[in-house]
Amino acid sequence: MFFFDNPTQSIPKQELGRKGKRNCGTNLCSDKIKEYDKMTDHDVETQQQDGHESSLFVLGDNRLGQAGVGGEELLTSPIKVDHIGADEVRRIVSNSNQTFAILFNGALLSSGDNENGELCRPGKRSIFQRIDMLETFKVIDVAAGEDFFHFLCQNGQLLSYGKNEMGQLGNGNREKKEKPRVNQNIKEPLIQISCGLHHTVALTKTGQVLTWGGNRKGQLGDGQLTSSISPI
Repeated sequence: MFFFDNPTQSIPKQELGRKGKRNCGTNLCSDKIKEYDKMTDHDVETQQQDGHESSLFVLGDNRLGQAGVGGEELLTSPIKVDHIGADEVRRIVSNSNQTFAILFNGALLSSGDNENGELCRPGKRSIFQRIDMLETFKVIDVAAGEDFFHFLCQNGQLLSYGKNEMGQLGNGNREKKEKPRVNQNIKEPLIQISCGLHHTVALTKTGQVLTWGGNRKGQLGDGQLTSSISPI
């Protein structure tokens, strides 16, 4: 993902798309791109237009509705997301099958595969819709692993759900959670969260780095190769 404080900074064309293999439309390769989210099989971009609101574009794999534009087909060129103003969006986060849009007002929208309730809401999967069960929380960040998810709230709390056989949720057990639950194992507020396929890394307000989940290749950085069901 690329963030720019100055909208006039540019992204090299070879960095747009997947390993430079996707075609890049002239308009979206200009120096007007504010943010670019490079994901496994689909991409999200925001573009600043002179004298107008920013725009949100998506492209790539959309066979599960993860692009959030209403259809479920491959998008081989950028498509504008009309029902969300890019100026409303704080951040876009995605894995291969789901996409989450965090709005500045604290609302969280989701789209994509919902076979096991991953979107945390009912309704059409192929269009961004609000997650009402989180209306009492102000979500400021999302981390999406392989079928597990973390929501970081403004107060530093972490809500987690999804697969947990390797301790991906960091809640002290290996039980799958169908709905987001506050992680009681984390004793101080978090300010940043990130996921790999099966592990999680978090940064606390005091600067401590916490890791948990899968560790078969030493991802947790503890010198071991065994998973951890709690933050270490």
